[in-house]
Amino acid sequence: MSRLFIFFTGCILIFHCWAEEFLEADIFRLVNNSVVCTTENDTITNPEACLPCLQIGNIGIGSVVGDIEEKYYNVLRRINNSNNSYIKVYLIEGDNSNFTYLIVNYLNNKAVSIQLTGSPPQNELSFSGISLGDSMEKVKRTLGEPVDIKPVAEISGKMWGYRPYTFNFEFVGDTVYSIAIWKP
Repeated sequence: MSRLFIFFTGCILIFHCWAEEFLEADIFRLVNNSVVCTTENDTITNPEACLPCLQIGNIGIGSVVGDIEEKYYNVLRRINNSNNSYIKVYLIEGDNSNFTYLIVNYLNNKAVSIQLTGSPPQNELSFSGISLGDSMEKVKRTLGEPVDIKPVAEISGKMWGYRPYTFNFEFVGDTVYSIAIWKP
């Protein structure tokens, strides 16, 4: 019996180490019922230090406008705010009835907030493995229960927040309609 126990324990440890090696880096995930930011070399629990995980696709908080516009050049609108602050709305894909857009708020030409909204895009834009069109259940499996749930009248939906972390999701029905991230 003890040989069998040692064998299975060894197999489990080997599998666990092997699986950890293939976990995605720079994503938020649920570990022991807590949301953490996992990078290639670290697990971060301090929300103020989670910038590596605050990204949608390959655009993150702190990305410069030039790098973003190399990928997303179809600017629908620019809104000037205060000094050195402005918002740009980018059409990702779609037409008048079915579209996806990205809203980026810049300060000194660096992204301080990013929101992806609309229909699921053909390209894989995701936040911590969660994409537009994913289910509430997938969000729960990935990040656990939300801290805040609020109605969003404009879309007849609801918003889930994960304070103290700086991201949220909007749902229409049971599916992700919008993902927002912002600088802590």
